[in-house]
Amino acid sequence: PELETMVIPYNGLQTIFDIHNTIESSQSVAILKDRPVGQEATVKVRFFNDQMRIPIAGFKLAKRFDIPVTVFFGRFEGGNRYHVYSDALEFEPGASLEQMAQIYMDQVADQCRQSPYNWFNFYHYWLNESEEKPRDLSSTS
Repeated sequence: PELETMVIPYNGLQTIFDIHNTIESSQSVAILKDRPVGQEATVKVRFFNDQMRIPIAGFKLAKRFDIPVTVFFGRFEGGNRYHVYSDALEFEPGASLEQMAQIYMDQVADQCRQSPYNWFNFYHYWLNESEEKPRDLSSTS
């Protein structure tokens, strides 16, 4: 119940200010964004031998406010066991949003190699060859 009071709900532009205030008070902010929602701004990244688009909002915040980015992964290992892994992402000064996003996706790819069956839900995020949007596989059986 206490954790719920720490969640920053989406409230339009005010959300950005809430996130900034939280960071300024030396607290961490987690943004669970490995896939786009709706018309959210994205960049194209390489994922294994293909491409996909991922959201850039978290990278924009990190760049704008010069804050560190840490990734967390929870890999299911069977039964009730999970392996939780975290790592600070390191970006060159002046890195572009595309470069930041690619460094993140390289970490995701590493996790996929270690535990490929934990990532089955990524299948429809690869891009169509003829389009700039993710494949729609919702009608396939």
